[in-house]
Amino acid sequence: MQLGLQGIKAICLSLMLVDSLLKENAKDRMLHRMARGFHTALQAENLLKQVGGNEKEEEVFITVLMLHVGDMAFWSCKSDAASKLDQNILAKNGGKAEVEQAILGSSMKEISRALAQELQLGPHLQDALYPCASPSKATKAVLLGKEISLASDQGWGSQEFSDVLVKASFFYRFRSGRCS
Repeated sequence: MQLGLQGIKAICLSLMLVDSLLKENAKDRMLHRMARGFHTALQAENLLKQVGGNEKEEEVFITVLMLHVGDMAFWSCKSDAASKLDQNILAKNGGKAEVEQAILGSSMKEISRALAQELQLGPHLQDALYPCASPSKATKAVLLGKEISLASDQGWGSQEFSDVLVKASFFYRFRSGRCS
């Protein structure tokens, strides 16, 4: 009752997706995206708990896990495009977004958004993939959780991590409403 129908649907789809992706072809990049998702989800959930509000932390957790649904689906497939993209990313033939656009004609973020719409994974995921100028507290927690997770790769003492900690301190003062 507390999760609601949308929450249960998102959890079930998440579990089915992860199960099928791991059975197909567990690529390192896909597994990395899943690990990043869990780290980001924990960060976002904890951020939201600290500021309170009426958003449900469980929904934020599930939203973050599905944030890279396009990446996970793509990297789980054996295809020439996946091999070519992997080689170009490893060779650092430009920025990741530019390489994705050149090879796929789209970005992973756009693929994730299309899958989220097609599978009707809910408005929280759409908001997190393409936030408006005045995002909700939950969306802000998702985005900040992602930044914390990415910055931690640079090291806990890095400038990137220090910068994101400053943003986190401002988050605790965040009181904005939803986009119109």
